[in-house]
Amino acid sequence: DTGHVDSASSSCSSSPLPGPTVGGLDEAEYAHLDRYGFIVVAPEASRQGGREEEREARRSLKWLEMLGEVRAHPVSEWPARHGKFTSRLAKGIPDCMRCQVWPLLAGVSADQPNPVGYRELYLRISGYERQIDLDIERTLRDHVMFKIRFSQAQVSLFKMLVAYSNHDRVVGYCQGMSTVAAFLLLYFDEELAFRVLVAVMEREAGDVRGLFVSGFPRLFEAFYVQDRLTRKYLPRLHRRLAVLGIPPSIYATKWYLTLFLGFPFHLATRIWDLFLCYGADILVCVA
Repeated sequence: DTGHVDSASSSCSSSPLPGPTVGGLDEAEYAHLDRYGFIVVAPEASRQGGREEEREARRSLKWLEMLGEVRAHPVSEWPARHGKFTSRLAKGIPDCMRCQVWPLLAGVSADQPNPVGYRELYLRISGYERQIDLDIERTLRDHVMFKIRFSQAQVSLFKMLVAYSNHDRVVGYCQGMSTVAAFLLLYFDEELAFRVLVAVMEREAGDVRGLFVSGFPRLFEAFYVQDRLTRKYLPRLHRRLAVLGIPPSIYATKWYLTLFLGFPFHLATRIWDLFLCYGADILVCVA
C-alpha cells in the first residue's frame, strides 16, 4: 500500500505497481500481492477488508490534522501538544502516513539537504561489497520490489549499505542491516532511506548501533535484560526455558539484529511506530 494523503511528502516512495509482465512477474503473481507488496502463496479474501480500509482512511485524516499541529515541535513535546498522540501511536500509524511521520520521529527533515554526502559514500570502495551483494540476494525476496535480481530496489539497497559501511567504519556492515535498509526503501526514496538509517543507528535512545558493533555489546545487554524481565514477570516460562537449556541468544538474536522485521509485516510496522518514538528499549519490551 503506497498511497498517500494529498499533502504527503514528495520524497516518499510512490510506486504504483508496474504492468503485469514487467520485471519477470506474470499476471498471476501480481494478483497475489498483499497490501504491502508481498507475494502471498494462498491469499484469503478478508470479509472485513473494506471496513478496515474505511477505518484507516478516517484515522489517516486524524493523523494529517495532528501533524499540522505538532510538526513544528520536538518529538518529545508531541504528547503534550496533542492529547491523543500517545493513544493514536499505540493503535499504529496509518500506513500511508508512515512516510511522513517516521522521519519526524527519527529526527530527519525530508526538506533539508543530506549533510552526509551520500553519493560520495556509495561510490567509495568499502571492502564489504561482496558480503553485501550475497546478503541482498536473500533479502525480502518475497516482496515485489526485491524479487527480481538486480532490480532497481536491489541496486538502491546495495548503494545504501556500501554508503553506510563507509559512513561508519567501526560498524561497517553486519548481517541484519540489509533487512533494515530494505524495509526503509519500502517507504522512502534511496537518499532519504539512507538518512533515516543513519539517524536510527546514531540516536542515543537505546544505542541501536551497539547491536551491530563488533562484539555486539548492546545485543548481549538486551539478552541479559530480557532474561531478568522474563524471570520477574514470567517465572514459569523462565524456569521451563532454563530446564530446556534455551537462553535468549538461541531464539532472539535475529529479533534484535533485524529490529524485529522478521515478524509479520503488519506487526513489524506497529513495532517500528513505537521503536522510532521511544527508542531501542522498546525492543526488549516487545521481546
